[in-house]
Amino acid sequence: MSEENRSASEESLLPPDVIEPAPSAAREQEAAAPGKELPDAPTPEPETPPDSPAPEDGLRREEPAPPENPVLLEDELTAAEAAQFGDGQPEEPASGERLPSAEFADAPSDRASAPPREELRAAVRRAEKAGRDRKKLALGVRAAALLVLVGALLALFAASIAPRAIPERKPASSSSVPVPSSEPEDDPLSPADPELWSLLLANTEHPLPEGYEPELADTGNGQYVDVRILEPLNDLFDAAAEDGIRLYVRSAYRSEETQRTLFYQLQAEYEAMGYSSEEAYALAKKLRNLPGTSEHQTGLAVDIVSASAPRVNLVASLADTEWAKWLLENAADYGFILRYPEGKTEITGTSFEPWHYRYVGVEDAKKIMAAGLCLEEYLGVAETAQEAASEGTSSAASSAAADGQSSSQQGEKDS
Repeated sequence: MSEENRSASEESLLPPDVIEPAPSAAREQEAAAPGKELPDAPTPEPETPPDSPAPEDGLRREEPAPPENPVLLEDELTAAEAAQFGDGQPEEPASGERLPSAEFADAPSDRASAPPREELRAAVRRAEKAGRDRKKLALGVRAAALLVLVGALLALFAASIAPRAIPERKPASSSSVPVPSSEPEDDPLSPADPELWSLLLANTEHPLPEGYEPELADTGNGQYVDVRILEPLNDLFDAAAEDGIRLYVRSAYRSEETQRTLFYQLQAEYEAMGYSSEEAYALAKKLRNLPGTSEHQTGLAVDIVSASAPRVNLVASLADTEWAKWLLENAADYGFILRYPEGKTEITGTSFEPWHYRYVGVEDAKKIMAAGLCLEEYLGVAETAQEAASEGTSSAASSAAADGQSSSQQGEKDS
């Protein structure tokens, strides 16, 4: 075997990592060229330690690659490396604590930008306090809502079990004279409200307030009434017309001055007939009211006659006419009553007048007419004493005056 072949055989028996490769001629030329850098040589395979036994089969074995980031032990850190994590002095690791490895020694430290430890603790305490405050506020709101609900429930419960007020009963009086109750009894024949404007009373014992003047409205023929009764009066006349009865307002509102003139004119007529001044005054008072006491001055009274005979004499016999009978039966449905009914002269102080109607309202009118009362009785102020007796006039003079009335005086008879 030649020398060259023997050398090749021996090299083939050696491990590949022992053989030193010779540089090629091209690489030598590139290295000799000025200013040109050689490319990186391939990384040599790790050498097998001398004391490592060669594999028996003579084949090449690949060793496992070392880990990319090997973890160094604590004793591998130098004092300079440990000083990067402290105040310039190396710190001894606490029990069970491992210092950063050399791999991270050159990494920038975050401690310079981190807030101080006291500030972090203060921030934590503030956050915890804010959380506690929110919890306290929520609990306070819930407690207030609960208290309101409980209070409402207690109020409802108290209202449901509260005893109703029972009117106190007054003990019966031992006296034989009955004691009137302070509260009016619920009398179906008494007005619900005696103070209503429609129940205004005007007579000798109850004169009108001084300066009383109602707001007036024209009935259509030159007569005036209180504006509040114009509509029901028209309704009354329309209902009569539907039944074939044509009505006419003979007289309505009179002022106090007009009533005064009429009264003293009638008194003078009696004096001209031979009666004394006292007798003439009493007789005129029986036929016409004094100024301030007349129903006509209220604006709530009207003298109604037939439209076919508007100037008929006003006498008691008019009660037998068709229009007078119709009024007596239907006037209450529109709020009017016969103001001076027959048989009530001693109470009203005025003779029977089947033409004189007064507005009191529908409800009160129906009760008065159904019971056959006059207004004084309904209001509880009936006076039974005769006017002639209170004035000292003899009954004989009154009878003579009644018997001696002329037809013209009868025509003027009106309250």
